[in-house]
Amino acid sequence: MAGTVCGFVWMTGAMRLDWELNGGELFMDALGRSMNNKGWSSQTIAMYDCNKKICLPSESLIAEESVDAYAWNLQATAEMGPGRSLKDVRIIWGDGIFSGDSLLDKLGIRDTCKLCLDHHHLLSLDLGAWPKKFSLPTFSQLQDDLTTM
Repeated sequence: MAGTVCGFVWMTGAMRLDWELNGGELFMDALGRSMNNKGWSSQTIAMYDCNKKICLPSESLIAEESVDAYAWNLQATAEMGPGRSLKDVRIIWGDGIFSGDSLLDKLGIRDTCKLCLDHHHLLSLDLGAWPKKFSLPTFSQLQDDLTTM
């Protein structure tokens, strides 16, 4: 999307250090557009630091919640913190827009990264991975166990 603004991303010195030291396992989500008067989603990448406390390697506002916006945010974060490559990322925990492999393909980390969906998106009949990967009758049999997990 050359020539268009897809969002704003920023990183402080402390965020850069956290990214470079702890960026192997990421949690990503976008928060509602209702949180600001311009209607932009706030997107976060979160990680655990060495003390198992949550830290953010960057913060961003995105024009739309899409695979392209998530990929752009991760690529911008990696460019601002060059001490860690996206190829070093082991796991990305994300929400329903990550279904399939398109984000991993866009980031070029397809062979080195696992992609996990959160509980809501695993079980959602509209968005979820499980109903799409299994037939609905099989999903119905597994749903109670998935909910327990």
